[in-house]
Amino acid sequence: MRRRIARVVFNLGVDKEFDYYISRGNVDVGFRVWVEFNHKRRVGLVTKVTSTSSVRNLKPILEAIDNFPTISKEHLKFAKLLKKNYPYSLGELLFMMIPPPLRRKKRIPSTDSLSSAFPHRGRKEKNICFIRGKNFLERVKLYRKKIGEKLKEGSVILCLPTFEYVEKVKELLSNFFSKELIILHSYQRSKEFLSSWVKLKRGNKLILGMRATLFYYPLNLSCIILEEEASPYYFHPEKPYYHLFDIAYLLSKFKNIDFILGGDYPTLNTFKMIKEGKISLKGRERKLKHVEVVRAKTFNYYKHKTIVNPLLKELLRKHLEEKKRILILYSRKGFASFIKCLKCGYIYMCPKCFTPLRYSLREKRGECLWCSYKENLGSLCKICNSGYITTSGVGIERLAYYLRQSFPEVEFSYSEEINHPVNLATYSILDSSSLIGKDIDVAFLLGSDYFLSRIDFETTLRLYIYLKRLAGLVKEKVYVLSENLEHYLWELVNKPLEAFYTKEVHLRKEARLPPYQHLARITVRGKNRNRLLEKANQLYNLLKNSSLEVFGPVQEFPFRLRGKFYYSIIAKSKSKLTLGKKVKEVVEVFPKGSYKIAVVLR
Repeated sequence: MRRRIARVVFNLGVDKEFDYYISRGNVDVGFRVWVEFNHKRRVGLVTKVTSTSSVRNLKPILEAIDNFPTISKEHLKFAKLLKKNYPYSLGELLFMMIPPPLRRKKRIPSTDSLSSAFPHRGRKEKNICFIRGKNFLERVKLYRKKIGEKLKEGSVILCLPTFEYVEKVKELLSNFFSKELIILHSYQRSKEFLSSWVKLKRGNKLILGMRATLFYYPLNLSCIILEEEASPYYFHPEKPYYHLFDIAYLLSKFKNIDFILGGDYPTLNTFKMIKEGKISLKGRERKLKHVEVVRAKTFNYYKHKTIVNPLLKELLRKHLEEKKRILILYSRKGFASFIKCLKCGYIYMCPKCFTPLRYSLREKRGECLWCSYKENLGSLCKICNSGYITTSGVGIERLAYYLRQSFPEVEFSYSEEINHPVNLATYSILDSSSLIGKDIDVAFLLGSDYFLSRIDFETTLRLYIYLKRLAGLVKEKVYVLSENLEHYLWELVNKPLEAFYTKEVHLRKEARLPPYQHLARITVRGKNRNRLLEKANQLYNLLKNSSLEVFGPVQEFPFRLRGKFYYSIIAKSKSKLTLGKKVKEVVEVFPKGSYKIAVVLR
């Protein structure tokens, strides 16, 4: 009798399958197994069972953790498709498809198979569309109708950008799909998450979740809905790097199922696909309130004092007298951007990131923008022991302080709850559900020039979508204060979507930027700055020899984060598959040592 050999992968960045012989028990493709690897015992996934191996002295599989497969053959096939598009190992991609508790030696609380095939149903030609021209509540009503239809065929996944959106949609849909509704997201406790994952495998379910939820899709999936597809929260900022749109699009093609995109405005890539006929467009662009761009600074500086621009105060006064509900949005958090000693000039810095600490009046301490470091401040400078510590720069807490001085009779509320006549908030409030259903007459957007100055080719598009979403929430008008009225954004902000997107597409095409060219950012990090630069130059030369267009190395911002330095190299290619393949080949042969490499494809 010939021995049975199992090919096993691990949750490691090693793109290789390892052979183990099956000593006892029933082990098949998709099983989780307990094996010894590199002198440690680990959970592995079986990808193939064969009778031959080129390796001598094979180790045995110590134990099959469950008596049924955790991963189906379809999921394995989809992971191999993802592997062609992303520079990650098969093991890393497969382990993303099983819940975090099962990445350890924990048995599934069930006696039934999770990966049994569902009966095949003949499907119509898949429908990929973008729904526009509706606000969030109206779009949810459209989704509700579509969900009711698709639940007759199989399960539906509705992905949302944030936890607040999940809670809001749960509230709106629970009365209509109480039996079918399942919540699955990373904020759940391990036991609750695992229980939800087991339930979604049985029957036709409506699955609400966020970015990672799509990787746990059931075999009977019939439709994917991606709400607010332009949200930055759909990009996964840690390894493995991916954007949810790309995963959802690949999955819809792989399974030949419907893929519905919703949002106030599409991303540029989606707009390009609409123009190419790959995605259909439903609904008309709704009429929005006017965005008035005012040439003015938010703050003026007079005799070393910071004062709110008189024009901004006059506009606020006018609308306050008219009893309007006002929302003021500002880009910077905290009270001040810097904390310094006037005597010795010392600036309080984060010891891990070497960036200035921001002062928070609420917490009465310095906080790092980039990591979790916090520092309680004494009354004396820690360098010269003088009492001349001061702050500079304006955050939203200081803005609220200045406005209270100008309008002492008005309560300026700075919180995520929009329940006051005048509310202050940071830009991120638009990515939560706090503004849904709120009555806002007038909005002021401050700090737009600071936002546009970011070194990122996506910045203008993001601000355009942000302003359009804001204009869709207010009843009367949006004011934007800017010193740079020559920017092409302000010329097109009140024109139809087609005008701005056509201009942006033209500029991207001329500059050979996405979506016309694909970019890979390869970031290498380490503790020794000089050695790291040497390594970055080695990586640059390897990429240059692979026939890609390469730029760098350049310092990341921040250059130092949590005690480590960062250098990045940019590679460019017309073909995403070629770019991913070349970068993967280089990264695999690159001698890393104690240095870590991260790859982001755009």
